[in-house]
Amino acid sequence: MSRLETFLEWLGNKATYVGAGTTVASALAAIDWGFWCGILLGLAGLLVNIHFKRQENERQRARDLREREEHQVRLRKLARDSDRAPLEALGADD
Repeated sequence: MSRLETFLEWLGNKATYVGAGTTVASALAAIDWGFWCGILLGLAGLLVNIHFKRQENERQRARDLREREEHQVRLRKLARDSDRAPLEALGADD
């Protein structure tokens, strides 16, 4: 993950909390525009968090698939090597 993505993910988290705090404070102070700004800021932070969580999930899925494929290759190689071992012990060629 790049520094920009890390920063934007951090910013999204903070925007969610700031939006929630602004909404509560504005509601208690009866400031309508602050209430709606807080709602919008909180929603923006939530959308940023959702975006980066999806990216993280896609990267994890790709990593899992790659590891599974590598594991299958290793298993096939081990099976192939174990099939040859008795023949090699007898001095037979392929």
